[in-house]
Amino acid sequence: MTLARDTLVVVDMQPDLPASREPWLRQAVRKLIEKARADNMAVVVLEYLTYEPLRTYGSTYEELMAAARGMPHFSGRAKADIDGSARVADALQAMDITSQRFLVCGVNTHACIEATAVGLTNLFPQSVVEVYANACNDFRGNDWSKFARKANLTVTFASL
Repeated sequence: MTLARDTLVVVDMQPDLPASREPWLRQAVRKLIEKARADNMAVVVLEYLTYEPLRTYGSTYEELMAAARGMPHFSGRAKADIDGSARVADALQAMDITSQRFLVCGVNTHACIEATAVGLTNLFPQSVVEVYANACNDFRGNDWSKFARKANLTVTFASL
């Protein structure tokens, strides 16, 4: 039986990605994971790697994985593209979950966050995709005026 759940998508919170190193960001992402646990949401953690040359950027911070560990609807996926939406879809299918609402956080805002959020709107056109601005970072800075605009994509500036 397929379950309907909101889904938290944690993008590239790996120590070898400089934007992920900010303590405020790790705390904000951890708070979102704790909220997801309290609200019985699904959680998908994406990790970026490259193939040419083969390079990983470290494993997702242990403090974040510890917050998610043991959740009934949790999955981790590696991705080799800035758009992780297909990997999120794979994870949801494996967990037998449908999602009408995605919450997105992590790094880098103007690369992997934006590409994944837009990809989710395309793969799940009936869904709502919310990017949590206060739980995103980019090594170039966050310029939200340049972030993609779509009918089912919002940037939320709510405090966590």
